[in-house]
Amino acid sequence: MAERLVGRPVRGPSHRRVFVLVTALLLTLTTPARAQDGATYGARPAPGDGDRSSAGFTLSVGTGSAVSDAVEILNFTNDPATFDVYVADVVPSTGGSLAPAARDAEITGPAVWITVDQATVEVPARSSTVVPFTINVPEGAPLGDHTAALLVEPQRSSDTGTITSKTRVGLWVRVKVTELESQVLGDAVTRWVLPWILVILMGFAFVAWLMYVTRHRRHRWALNRREERALLRDFRSRRRDDETTSDHR
Repeated sequence: MAERLVGRPVRGPSHRRVFVLVTALLLTLTTPARAQDGATYGARPAPGDGDRSSAGFTLSVGTGSAVSDAVEILNFTNDPATFDVYVADVVPSTGGSLAPAARDAEITGPAVWITVDQATVEVPARSSTVVPFTINVPEGAPLGDHTAALLVEPQRSSDTGTITSKTRVGLWVRVKVTELESQVLGDAVTRWVLPWILVILMGFAFVAWLMYVTRHRRHRWALNRREERALLRDFRSRRRDDETTSDHR
């Protein structure tokens, strides 16, 4: 009788392949944005309130007001790195899409509203740094959507030269300019409340005029009645005098 071997079943290559794929997927999910494909640095909206799923900022700001946010700069290398943080207008590219303007281009669009707290920042190795910025929308700014670019550009590394390229990473800053609640309330008051107030005031004025006319007419009527009564008494008095004189004769 042949002896039957009992032991742990041997896993085939498919099981190992699945294990490797799952491990790689978990590493991908826990790795910061832009860390794949050998990238040495990256930038993304800093953790905070609002939608952080897109590679950019979408903010709603009222005219004459300000809003703040922040960008997180990521250093994937083993050495500290220094980055320049600046803004630029958005211009049409050769392919028909939009692209950030050159760094030395004059800022004349919505990018002029953006102020970065730190123009230069040093990020430690394998770490990240958050850089705040503020958007000040002036009064009278056109309502609607406006787009600018927030750019992060590395300076050359001093010792090891880990980051030697002068490429830059850009994040769209989409600003929707709206009216302030006070302005909306003021427009509503001007559009709806003031006309009704005018109508009510005109109604009061009409009632007051009508009361004045009625009172004036009653006063005139009372004066006329007193005059008529005075004339009637005078007429009767003269008539009695005449009758008395005729009787004496």
